[in-house]
Amino acid sequence: MHPDQSPPPPSTRRAWLIIVLPLLLLVAMGLVIWSSDETPPDVSDLVFKPLDLPDDQNAYAVLSQVTTLPPLREWTDDEHKKFDAMCANEDWDDALAQAALADLSPAWPLLEKAAALPQGQAPWFTSFDDLIPEIGPIRKRAQLLQLKALSEARAGNPDEALRTTTVALSIGRVIDESRGGLIHHLIGAMTKQIGLKTIQVIVTHHSPSPEALRRTLDAVSTSRSPAEALKLSLYSELRPFDSMLVHIRTNGLGVLSSGTPSAWLKPTGRIPLLLKPNRTRRIYSEYLRNSAALIDQPYDDLAKNSFLRDFIPSQTRARFRYSPDNFLGRMFLNIVTPATAGILKNRLRHQSLISATEALLAVHLYKHAHGEFPATLDALVTSLLPAVPRDYADGAPIRYSRDLGVIWSAGEKSLVITDPAQVIEARETVLYLNPPAKNPAPALPDAP
Repeated sequence: MHPDQSPPPPSTRRAWLIIVLPLLLLVAMGLVIWSSDETPPDVSDLVFKPLDLPDDQNAYAVLSQVTTLPPLREWTDDEHKKFDAMCANEDWDDALAQAALADLSPAWPLLEKAAALPQGQAPWFTSFDDLIPEIGPIRKRAQLLQLKALSEARAGNPDEALRTTTVALSIGRVIDESRGGLIHHLIGAMTKQIGLKTIQVIVTHHSPSPEALRRTLDAVSTSRSPAEALKLSLYSELRPFDSMLVHIRTNGLGVLSSGTPSAWLKPTGRIPLLLKPNRTRRIYSEYLRNSAALIDQPYDDLAKNSFLRDFIPSQTRARFRYSPDNFLGRMFLNIVTPATAGILKNRLRHQSLISATEALLAVHLYKHAHGEFPATLDALVTSLLPAVPRDYADGAPIRYSRDLGVIWSAGEKSLVITDPAQVIEARETVLYLNPPAKNPAPALPDAP
């Protein structure tokens, strides 16, 4: 203020205070209201207990013992390519097969023992940082079961080869139903896929006996994990989510920094406006529930359902891109929310592959009894199958043509086969009754 200027009269200062103080109070009240969180959500329906199994009766615990075995040798790129060709029943390499079987040999008794047990419980997954050291060794040895089965078939023992594939099916089912996280579901499904596609090669190229076909048909039907298994895998993701949410409250934006979180970023997790744990947990739990409700819904129903596409974006998008409202919670949800649309579609493909394999085994059993393949799959009902296997792509019966010599699923693109030489996309489920030598057997999962 200039020396010559007189201070404002008291009445003017009071007027300013009368105006400014209420405004400041309104702003403060607005911030408090904006920063308030929801009441804690009820997630009791997502909580379940692990199976109480002694280790010697826990198939998953038996499988986990593979981590105590010597590690598998590293494969070269050339060996990986040869492995793929061998699993497609072409360009067999005896030396590589023997080396692979030597790798598998120490684990075989454990795999057989685990396959004979009805249930398994995976370790309780409580954090995104939890390690699952057994998954890699189990997956690699399950892949080696392909070569064991094909080696047995090539040696003139297709019945024993089919028995080996049923070990893969049982192991996959145990992992899939082990009440672990989504990683266990995915590895379990992949292991079963190894068995299912190897069965196709053996059945169509090596002429197993009717007795072996019947045993394998029973094993394939038993390997179909119920929707409840995937639901529990989804719900299992809530435990590590809650653990990480606590971590974010403790370290704030510091969770984004490598190494030790920066001290000046840690307090951001305790600013109510930036992180609303209850709202974040409610959004995630709703996502898990709604995803579980869509298990085994046909492709058309998934495509029409806007939930998978819109739910998380609609719940995490703020009116303004950089709005501070639950900024940390929205960031966390966008990072960790599983892509369940792909998981649900993969399950439909897997379930349809089981149905197609059931039909393949049944038509070959019918041929053993009648000298020819059935005109329709209805001829298999009662004597070989309780009903025509379901195509999970659309809920209709699995597709079959004796004239074309093919069994297939409509898949996501409503596949129709009109020519046995028709070019098929890799993700489609198509099984040939007697594929000619020029048609390669279906591609199998990647080599170890």
